Amino acid sequence: MIRTAFTLMTFPAACAIATSAALGGETGATILAAGGEGDHIVRYRLDDGEVIDHFVAGGVSSLAFPFALELGPDGSVYVSGWQSDAIHRFDVESGEPQGTLVAPGSGGLDGPTGLVFHPDGFVLVSSNATNRVLKYDASTGVSLGTFVEPGSGGLSGPQDLTWGPDGHLYVSSYNNDQVLRYDGVSGVFIDVFVTEASGGLDGPSHTVFRNEAFIVVSARSDAVLKYDASTGAFIEVLVAVASGGLDYPHYMQFNDGVLYLAGKHNNNILMYDADTGSWLGQLVAPGGGGLNGPRGLLIVPATGACREDLDASGDVGIADFLQLLANWGPCL
Repeated sequence: MIRTAFTLMTFPAACAIATSAALGGETGATILAAGGEGDHIVRYRLDDGEVIDHFVAGGVSSLAFPFALELGPDGSVYVSGWQSDAIHRFDVESGEPQGTLVAPGSGGLDGPTGLVFHPDGFVLVSSNATNRVLKYDASTGVSLGTFVEPGSGGLSGPQDLTWGPDGHLYVSSYNNDQVLRYDGVSGVFIDVFVTEASGGLDGPSHTVFRNEAFIVVSARSDAVLKYDASTGAFIEVLVAVASGGLDYPHYMQFNDGVLYLAGKHNNNILMYDADTGSWLGQLVAPGGGGLNGPRGLLIVPATGACREDLDASGDVGIADFLQLLANWGPCL
């Protein structure tokens, strides 16, 4: 999710995100790709895939095996370090390290993957190796304990964390091919939202609520699947198995009618129609910019782009409203 502070003056039903071609130079929208095997994050122009720089170069910080990328309420980029057992913080423009939000191993953190901020001022992190979800203060990083208990509801190998439109937490359970739902206040298990292997689900990773659908990356089957946002029932395959050469995707991003996916094994970023799933081509060629083992993707909107579209989906909706609430208060 993208969270930025802004004043509530206009909140239109839809808006267009400006591209770097329209805005020119480095003011354009960019996409960050976390290269897990290279301990780096590469930055590209979103309009043409041209390499800008290594947003975070390998070895310049304590970051080890970057996994998920999120824009925090303060506008910084937060990265889960799967092998450094920490949540790292970087300046959104320069990529300069700003230390860790969550210190290595704090609260028992072991193999962090997904992370998600909450309007009440805390951040949740998947502790993949211990099959639980941990809670931290979003400003100080102080441990606030366990939010989802180890193995609750059958949780095994948790990866992505997503707040649903119902206010509950959705967790992709990678090892048993399910998506589980937990109470958004207590963390108590509610139900299995997407049942085991539904629609061919194999290795669920990143999840997104979009246009009354629940979209899930099926990493081990090289596909993207669509489910009913209310019931979790399978609807259809959005991106077909290995379409366009897709190979072991983990994270996705939506922007202006395009779905972006990074292929871990081919070290590339591919583009698909966000509604039909049709392959549109390659944004980043294999190994472009030295990309190695990509997991997380994050679109950073262009300067002067539609500021109300906080999740960079191309539309203003409930997800953006929830993120507005997360930043409610004076702009400091």
